[in-house]
Amino acid sequence: MYGYFSCGGSLINDQWVLTSARCIARDELQHAKIFLGRYNRTGANPNEVSRTLEDIICHPKYNTPLFFDNDICLLKLSAPVAFTKYIKPICLASENSTFYSGTSSWVTGFGRTDGNVLPDILQEVNVPIVGNNRCSCYYKENYEITENILCAGFGGGGKDSCYGDSGGPLMAKIGHRWVQSGVVSFGLGCHPPNYPGTYTRVSQYQDWILKTINGKEPGFVTFTSPGVDKDVDFTCQTSRPTSQQTSRPTSRPTYRPTYPIFDDSIFGTDCGTTDSKIIGGEDASEGSWPWQATLYLNGYLSCGGSLITDQWVLTSARCTARDELQRTKIFLGRYNRTGANPNEVSRTLEDIICHPKYNTPIFDNDICLMKLSAPVAFTKYIKPICLASEKSTFYSGTSSWVTGFGRTDANVLPDILQEVNVPIVGNNRCSCYYKDNYEITENMLCAGFGGGGKDSCYGDEGGPLMAKNGHRWVQSGVVSFGLGCHPPNYPGTYTRVSQYQDWILNTIDGKEPGFVTFTSPGVDKDADFTCPTSRPTSRPTSQGRPTSRPTSRPTSQGRPTSRPTSQPTYPTSDDSIFGSGENLIHFTHFISLSVVALLLHVLAGSGGM
Repeated sequence: MYGYFSCGGSLINDQWVLTSARCIARDELQHAKIFLGRYNRTGANPNEVSRTLEDIICHPKYNTPLFFDNDICLLKLSAPVAFTKYIKPICLASENSTFYSGTSSWVTGFGRTDGNVLPDILQEVNVPIVGNNRCSCYYKENYEITENILCAGFGGGGKDSCYGDSGGPLMAKIGHRWVQSGVVSFGLGCHPPNYPGTYTRVSQYQDWILKTINGKEPGFVTFTSPGVDKDVDFTCQTSRPTSQQTSRPTSRPTYRPTYPIFDDSIFGTDCGTTDSKIIGGEDASEGSWPWQATLYLNGYLSCGGSLITDQWVLTSARCTARDELQRTKIFLGRYNRTGANPNEVSRTLEDIICHPKYNTPIFDNDICLMKLSAPVAFTKYIKPICLASEKSTFYSGTSSWVTGFGRTDANVLPDILQEVNVPIVGNNRCSCYYKDNYEITENMLCAGFGGGGKDSCYGDEGGPLMAKNGHRWVQSGVVSFGLGCHPPNYPGTYTRVSQYQDWILNTIDGKEPGFVTFTSPGVDKDADFTCPTSRPTSRPTSQGRPTSRPTSRPTSQGRPTSRPTSQPTYPTSDDSIFGSGENLIHFTHFISLSVVALLLHVLAGSGGM
């Protein structure tokens, strides 16, 4: 409004933008301008388009004085926009959606940062959902948290939307799509402890939105949180006051009950967190995977691993043996294989303990623990990962990541730590792929694309297969074996970490690793999957795979050098695993889902976002 940046919003079809009712009013129609595809607030934006407004329709029951209920508004652009790589609509949460405590969510905008300045570049922040019962306890002396409101943030504060982000989207991922769960609404200041941000709950307004807009309908998607909603039985530590403030305070109240900053329902244990963003593509960003361990045997790169406590590394039993104790060295915080690594530390080994039932011919129980010669201090670049607990489920299609310095498509060792995004393949289906070669046991996990092209490879053995649970990374698998590197119809195979919780806890000493229950949403479509052809009565036992580890740098890391001569072909794309076949949209691509509403009115009051 009047040439000043004010709020955010989200594009929901080719001519309508969703925002907050606090951001604009009907009489400001001629003074507002909307920018789409904007990434740089002050610099050039070659992919940007702008529109004036044809109409502003805010919810008729928007209640400003009391508690900002129904804080939602629709803006009709003066003309439709063409969708591009940088301008796309976001899906909206349908009326049956559920967002349980801890659901990993993202907020984007050009609002003020910690330095109380407007950033030049579009900002993004990852926050977990906070259940309404708990959130009501936080805000009970200030505002009523109604069923039309959604809360998100950290108990300790520090990450939140802020002034200028109002109207922008709160989003969560379902499959390969982003779904808008909330609209940035109000809060007490910016990210203070015990005051999560509050958002208008989009799923409550499906009927209103559909009845209000004309033209193409937005896409509504049902988001179903996995597991049980632990917020249902949450009660405040103190009784709720009988009266409530009716105007927004300009300062924090003098009394505020304190609730735990960390708890199992939202924050889990102190593992699996990273300060750096994950860019996607091939090269990882430094610090993205701070638990990555790199094993060197006799001075040569051999395998990967993962840091699980300050003195223990998890890897594959194929990667090491007890008699290699004196010849193995572990590097942590390594990002560049051949260049400088200022954040790196190295350790020799005090002990190597592989699973007593490791079975070489079929690679069952392919898991090993290595005790470092001395504990390591945790930094931004060196942290432990959480491990999947015994009750975890990883259904077909679960988005997962593998990292390592293993060989690339060009059959060379990369200089920079690599990352690849692969979906889980259910064990029934995976067994069909491998039935002529190996048995896929309950101790294994498979991941990859039916068409091949993305997988772990020689040198990645022992490294982690990971999935995101809220704001934490959970290790589901240990890179084990495969037939070559990423051929069609042969997903990579991994040791299933959740099967070994008891063994790990009974084996290590010192600090315990953090075990987290990962629960896949929906139904496991693999449960009823059967092979198109019958299973052969016999199976090769080795496929040319060496049964012992070489003493010098290996050229194949024990993978077979040729494909078997026959293999049934299965679909390379289906809803249960591969969806549309598109890669997941990474965090840096939020720009295509976000719209910045400029030239709106400047918000007043210390509580405005």
